[in-house]
Amino acid sequence: VPAQKAYLDLQKILVKKGVRREFNEGPRDFLERCQKRLPGQASLIKDFEFLYLSEVYAENPQNVPWKKQVRQISQSLKGLSKPMKAMTPQR
Repeated sequence: VPAQKAYLDLQKILVKKGVRREFNEGPRDFLERCQKRLPGQASLIKDFEFLYLSEVYAENPQNVPWKKQVRQISQSLKGLSKPMKAMTPQR
């Protein structure tokens, strides 16, 4: 499924910037946390979240250019430095 592959690719990119999905964290919670953690990329991540959830959970195929969506987020992250330790949710 192209949407699932895009989501996995995005997770790999975000790990490099210190944002790792928790084992028990679903896509909505993870992507919303990413928006808070990366405010400069929040609108791109929010767009991705809407398209992803619409396609995967609402079974509403959108003919989304997934590679382009992931590439836009990846390019917007290039100027950010990598944190020393992966950011995980505070409990």
